[in-house]
Amino acid sequence: MFLAVAAMVLTGCKGGGSGPDLAAMGKAMSEAKSYRMTTVASGSEVSMEIECPNKVHTTSKTAGNTSEMVAIDTAMYMKAGGKWMKSPVAGTAPTVCATPTTTGTTNTSGGASPEVTKGANTTINGVACQEWTIGAAAASTTYCIGSDNYPVQIKTSAATVTYSDWNKVQVQAPQM
Repeated sequence: MFLAVAAMVLTGCKGGGSGPDLAAMGKAMSEAKSYRMTTVASGSEVSMEIECPNKVHTTSKTAGNTSEMVAIDTAMYMKAGGKWMKSPVAGTAPTVCATPTTTGTTNTSGGASPEVTKGANTTINGVACQEWTIGAAAASTTYCIGSDNYPVQIKTSAATVTYSDWNKVQVQAPQM
């Protein structure tokens, strides 16, 4: 999902007065210090708590099974049989957050701008947001963007990603 947003941000898909300012959304996301996101797709649910630059707590639920993992810097913690196990990760800690970029308003070369449709003002998990659908039919993506430019939800035909707690999440190592 973030890659789709990044592609639109880099190509200058910006709505002015008639559409979403995806560049502002991309900038807000790239400057965030932390957030929660939950992806629901094909009968599975993956919840992530992300604290930049390199802390993440992931809980995956698939077919009645739940797995949990915490990565902090170069330490990896995995929960198995109700107990946490720690294992080091070789090399430098991976960055789990986007880095801020400077974006211009360069248009896509050789192609038309995607269709942008303003949807309803709605509330998702207590947060007011404006829906925008980009693309048509099965190839569309619906963004619900809050007044602070953070995405509240992004939906495609295959998945729904819900975001919350921007700049409020702290990821800690589990108690061993």
